[in-house]
Amino acid sequence: MRRSVLSGIYVYSLVLGLCMAFVTAPTWGQPPRKKAPRAKAPEFDRQAMEGVFFGDVRQQLQGSPPKASDGKVASPSNAPSAMPGDTASPAMSNEWPQLISASSLEDMIKETKQRLDLVVTNEAKFASGGFKEARREYTFLAMMFGVIEEYPTQVRWKNAAPLFRTKMEKVAMNAKVGSPQAFRDSKDRKQELGDLIGGANPSDPTPIKELSWPDLVDRVPLMQVLEWSLRENLIPYASSPKEFQNHSEEIVRYAETIAAIGTVLNKKGMDGADDAEYVKFSNQMIEQAKAAVQAVKLNSPESAQKAAAMLNQSCDQCHNIYR
Repeated sequence: MRRSVLSGIYVYSLVLGLCMAFVTAPTWGQPPRKKAPRAKAPEFDRQAMEGVFFGDVRQQLQGSPPKASDGKVASPSNAPSAMPGDTASPAMSNEWPQLISASSLEDMIKETKQRLDLVVTNEAKFASGGFKEARREYTFLAMMFGVIEEYPTQVRWKNAAPLFRTKMEKVAMNAKVGSPQAFRDSKDRKQELGDLIGGANPSDPTPIKELSWPDLVDRVPLMQVLEWSLRENLIPYASSPKEFQNHSEEIVRYAETIAAIGTVLNKKGMDGADDAEYVKFSNQMIEQAKAAVQAVKLNSPESAQKAAAMLNQSCDQCHNIYR
């Protein structure tokens, strides 16, 4: 029995081996494949190629070769702070937001337009003295548009400010007399100002002058606006707790206007700006105007009344010396 089983295993193994040999026989029997022949490398005549290619490309480079760091993207810390065409410009001043807010600028320009509506009405009224009031209002407008132009952030009418600053300066100069031409100019500028306030986008070929504070405003009409802001507005509005509560917004607006005017009067080249005593009074006035604004923020009628009184005192002391 054992012998027969072994014989069967032997026969099975023999048959399996023959089958495997049969299956693989065609592969073994095939001749080995030949590799495909390669093309012969071309040969060049070096003399024929001379002058067509550079012998050493490195000798043709100009300057130092680029470094790997040159391809890095600039990070915010090493990126340039300003490029040509940016909104920011050297003419802008960071002092203005500390003195007058964007809302006060807008409100005072609108208020000035309302006063011009009462002054620039007809030629006879203009000639009989209205031109003096118009000159004062247009001088103030020229200053306000100059401030807007220098404002470091976007405020209303900023894009139009250089144009209207130029126009207001010119019409203020013309309004030194009550001539028919001065009246027509004043009337036209008043209409253009109304259009601007109403939302019109001005398109005007008027050449824009470079901002120069001594050329832009005269001290006399600007001082008249300052005294009007103080004595006809700020002092009455800060005179009692009731007035303070009813007119806190107006106190801020006129105090900021006084601070802005005082700063302009101290600009280099302005009359008296090189007089240390005059500048001292102006700086006191600016600080007291800031104190009035702070009093409103703190809801302190007493502080506002005190600031207004000290403002009035500074003006009187200054006028006793320089008027």
